Amino acid sequence: MQRAENSIRHMQIQRSARQRHPLPCVPCFPPDVETEPVVKEYRIRSTTNSNDRPQQCTSMCCTTLQPPLEKLYARETAEARCATRRASPGRRMPFGLVTDSSADRTASFRYSPPAVSASEDPDGLKDTDSSDYSSPLRRPKSLLVEKTTSNGEIVYEYNSDQEVVDAYHKDLHKYQKKLARQQQLPTLKECNYARNITDWDNLNQKNAILDVAESVLRLSSSHDGKEINSCNGIIIEWDESDKSAIVLTSSQIIATKVSLDDWEDNNVYVPNAKVTAHLLDGTISDNLTLLYFSKHYEVAFFKLMGGSELQVASLEPKLEFGSEACVLAREKDLGLICRETKILALDPCDHQRNHYLFIGGSIPQSSTGGPLTDFNRKVVGMVVNALPNFAFIPSSIIITCFRLWQSFKKIARPHLGLKLRTVQFLDITHLEQLSRDFKIRDGLIVGQVSSESLAERNGFRTGDIIFSCQGETVLTISEFEGILLDICAKQFEEGKGLNDEVDVELGVYKLRKPARRRMVTLSVQLSDCMEAFDY
Repeated sequence: MQRAENSIRHMQIQRSARQRHPLPCVPCFPPDVETEPVVKEYRIRSTTNSNDRPQQCTSMCCTTLQPPLEKLYARETAEARCATRRASPGRRMPFGLVTDSSADRTASFRYSPPAVSASEDPDGLKDTDSSDYSSPLRRPKSLLVEKTTSNGEIVYEYNSDQEVVDAYHKDLHKYQKKLARQQQLPTLKECNYARNITDWDNLNQKNAILDVAESVLRLSSSHDGKEINSCNGIIIEWDESDKSAIVLTSSQIIATKVSLDDWEDNNVYVPNAKVTAHLLDGTISDNLTLLYFSKHYEVAFFKLMGGSELQVASLEPKLEFGSEACVLAREKDLGLICRETKILALDPCDHQRNHYLFIGGSIPQSSTGGPLTDFNRKVVGMVVNALPNFAFIPSSIIITCFRLWQSFKKIARPHLGLKLRTVQFLDITHLEQLSRDFKIRDGLIVGQVSSESLAERNGFRTGDIIFSCQGETVLTISEFEGILLDICAKQFEEGKGLNDEVDVELGVYKLRKPARRRMVTLSVQLSDCMEAFDY
């Protein structure tokens, strides 16, 4: 009982002393320990039980996180006892600590800051970017000191010497600044792209994506001093003779207005816009020249001059629906965005282009112009933001467009006035009924016919199925668009130009009773404009 009364009396005396001489709350432990809100307690008994807990400090300075009390006690006990056993009056201790002479087991520490050389900054850090010198990162010694009371209890108190406290805070500031610099190292910097692929255990896949990423640039555009847009760019060709590269991107990079309905020819483009390439070495190049852009297919080709050799992406014309792929893009700071996705068997909405294919998952808007790549280092498409979905233009169409431009410096296609859907994308029950009743498993469904178009006048109706084009069986819209582009190439080779008429032969299965197949030839114009649709 007497001992308990003495303890209570001792705590009251200490509490009174703290009220007369308040001490600052200071962090005392490295950040790698599990933390909880700091407590302001100046006496920590070795016999503390679960009911004898320190009270929460209410001062405004208590915003630093501290470790649990048990860990604090364990570490400070070990440090203080070690220092007491080895210390002698005036003897220098590790980390610049010196001890005062004392008859009891109290270790009252005074911090002796290291000398600052002329080559260091005021915070004690080397003013150099060289990796030749790097002093170890040391957290300042705690202000807690161990003391033994007259009745044999070991208690811990904060050092109340204002000079020691000031020195501690000064050294803590140096520590925090150096820690912040250290955390900016490439190996320690925190990644801000939380939605990138996690738990990625296949290292071969990682290396494949890294190889493709070497061909992905960041592009930005402006006109009359005003920013227009920013997209990604893909290196698809390198010319060693003049050190130039061909960059593929979306035509949105030079678009000041984009219609919500792709079938309305309301987009506004600025071909003379200034386009800037943000290269992977951190440099910026304005040496980009617009070679060509297609309004209908939304692709643009630029020539980049004066750069070092750039990695060329490999475009793959074949793709597999349902397969896994990755969307790659670059942030403004060139940080790589890598999102895993799946190629969907999904048809476009009524306001979207026929040639769009779609991907699933959470894709950032900044991915426009970036590559959709498989895990075999092949680019299977270019991503475009096509609300409400994220679409991509398949590489088969991109390759054909690029070859057309290389050969004829223009890209055109026949305008048919048809919105199409894919038979194989239907629900399995619906598809099985078509197979059972009409022996149909593939082809293209006519979703809508443009009003007063040649197709409408030739009997095309919603619900008909196109099973061939120019005598070739068509399974997907991408194959159909490829045939239309091949028709254009043949006409150019024969000397025909834009706005000339070409014959397109279509095999049509009309399901209205009586169901029948027939061949229809449409004589339509070649055009390099966006195909508009009349409702």
